[in-house]
Amino acid sequence: LVPNKNHFFGLLILSAMSVLIIATLYEGITYFGKWKDALTETEQLEKLSLETQFQSLQSQLNPHFLFNSLNVLSSLIAENPRRAEDFVDELSNVYRYLLRSNERELVGVADELRFIRSFFHLLETRHDAGISLKIEVAPEVFDKKLPTLALQILVENAVKHNVISPGSPLNIEIFSQATPSPNGECNDCRIVVRNNLQRKNALRTSNRVGLENLAQRYELLGQPGFEVRESERDFVVTLPIL
Repeated sequence: LVPNKNHFFGLLILSAMSVLIIATLYEGITYFGKWKDALTETEQLEKLSLETQFQSLQSQLNPHFLFNSLNVLSSLIAENPRRAEDFVDELSNVYRYLLRSNERELVGVADELRFIRSFFHLLETRHDAGISLKIEVAPEVFDKKLPTLALQILVENAVKHNVISPGSPLNIEIFSQATPSPNGECNDCRIVVRNNLQRKNALRTSNRVGLENLAQRYELLGQPGFEVRESERDFVVTLPIL
């Protein structure tokens, strides 16, 4: 059948409306799918962040940790009251930061470095000359972001799996790296945590929960570059800065 002029324009309008409706439905379904995926990733990231905070807080609040801390504090009170006071201050800083960390998924590099210095002060008081920390992070990256408690996970991991003694000190380094840029901006910035490797002989097999958690959090953030390397001499973890 050959439509007349009026029928032709009617069919044309009907076709245009059909295409518009189909396109709108398609875009709506696509947008909904992307929104649902983004919501799922956000929920997963929040879950991983909460798991990290819980595991870290749990590890610090366990009786073994408290027992060691109180023993150190008890000996310092008699030997060096001033140092005991400093120890209490750092201990309170550590717990305050841990309790506040559940409010954030990301934290500024400067804040994380301040926390890790307080955390390391407790380790240094306990292990004395058996442990050292060297931090060389460029001021240009202080305003950048890291996953909350990322540095604490790696420092605690080094302490947990390596021999610590004055004769075989554990040396931990935290430093920044960046690709040179003509305009002076920080391109491809990253924080590197490295420690000498001297594994304990009698140690249960590590489940690498902390490292896996960090890897998954970076994946959900869409930030590539998280890397773990191990050699005969050292253990190195690279943390991309956001």
